[in-house]
Amino acid sequence: MRTRPAIGLSIQPFSFLTLSGRMGPYLVLSQYKQFAHGAPKPRYGINELLAVEFSISSWKLEIEWILDQAYTSFWNNNYSSSESLQYLFSSSVSLGISHSLLSSIIDDSTGFYRTVQAFDDRNSRLSLFLNVNL
Repeated sequence: MRTRPAIGLSIQPFSFLTLSGRMGPYLVLSQYKQFAHGAPKPRYGINELLAVEFSISSWKLEIEWILDQAYTSFWNNNYSSSESLQYLFSSSVSLGISHSLLSSIIDDSTGFYRTVQAFDDRNSRLSLFLNVNL
């Protein structure tokens, strides 16, 4: 279980553009101290999210960047991103496609950027989705 209170801000400078951000600490409550591959699980950390949303007619493009600073036995930075494009059939139904970069782009041992592997099935996820608001 991961608990996370956060504070957020959202502004809409134009009718088609929304900018938002969120930041907050979190605490991981788990009986397991490490992942299956042996790496230690984080105990607590800070999570920040920046998002940009463009809405034109029935189309919506959303881009999110997430920075996760976690403490295991040392502080570790992890970055991820997500891009989605969806078509809104109505105010409650939309269909879209999304791409997520799941893995850190900074190598913990050297501090240098890793090469971005956009379609590596372990670091990148491409998905279709259907949103239905009840």
